[in-house]
Amino acid sequence: MRRVTENSEPTRHLPYAQELQTPTTLQPTLYSRFGTLILTPPDSDHSVWWGFDAPGDHIGWYINLESPGSRWAGGIDLFDLALDVLVKPNGQWEWKDEDELAAQTGDPMFWTEQEARTIRARAEAVTRAIERKAFPFDGTWCDFVAHPDWEPTALPAWWDLPTTVTPRFSWPRDAFTAT
Repeated sequence: MRRVTENSEPTRHLPYAQELQTPTTLQPTLYSRFGTLILTPPDSDHSVWWGFDAPGDHIGWYINLESPGSRWAGGIDLFDLALDVLVKPNGQWEWKDEDELAAQTGDPMFWTEQEARTIRARAEAVTRAIERKAFPFDGTWCDFVAHPDWEPTALPAWWDLPTTVTPRFSWPRDAFTAT
């Protein structure tokens, strides 16, 4: 599902605060640019996405900083924290969306300066794991191939119930101890 305007125009290109204020609907979309395997560990502040090109070769990882997911029967609800990390198969990494993190810092819909520093600290912890080649950046699942008989999972009728996750977040006191 992808968020689109009432005229079926994608909203992904809009600044996030503007996207949240734009009347939208969800539209079924086939995501087929490349293959993706996503790991969203329980109680984690990020997810790891393995990317695969059309022949199935691993092309890198995408780390999405996000609120810890709220799991329920319909899936996982979470809130994106703007800052992401792109990682090449050789371990070279770069920041993505630093401008969004900066633009949303101080906005009452998003996070304070202190919370932005916390988001950055968590992202830096992930980059240290990348540099150490710790799981999952150790080559695990880089040869993943989906079973050819697998088809997209149908969404249940109640899939779009309101989320319990809000843009505001609270971090456990010890969430950012050095790792």
